[in-house]
Amino acid sequence: MSFARFPLFVVVAAALVIGSGAKAVPVTYGTYFDETASPPGICSASLCTVFFSQVPTNKLLLVTHVACYFITPFPVTNLILGINTFPTSGPLQRQYPLQLPQPVLHAGTYYTQISHPVNFLVGQGRYPFVQAQTGGGGGNWGMQCTYSGTLVNPIP
Repeated sequence: MSFARFPLFVVVAAALVIGSGAKAVPVTYGTYFDETASPPGICSASLCTVFFSQVPTNKLLLVTHVACYFITPFPVTNLILGINTFPTSGPLQRQYPLQLPQPVLHAGTYYTQISHPVNFLVGQGRYPFVQAQTGGGGGNWGMQCTYSGTLVNPIP
């Protein structure tokens, strides 16, 4: 990407990430599944979480890919794919650490993008989420994540 286009890229990415925070409806086609979501608002602490919809109660979900974009005042230091028993809380069932690349620093703001292959099974009726943590506190930041995978029939 040329640096001449970088400011336009930043504006478009910021609009995508810091938008309304509304969740898209999961896309399913046969056994294919994906969903894109962002937090319900702009994050303002060192932790920010994207909550996804409930996995169908009659299927397991084998997550195969997670992609996220972050605009933060401090570098993202920790990133996990996790599973809750309730929509935005509940005992953490399991978690999968996601690798972070070096962020791009531009005008005092960090831009980080991940595209991570995963092989992580989510149980029936569970609520996946992605949680990011920055190395500092405060400041407004945003994120948007998409995860995809294959719906699997449970073993009877």
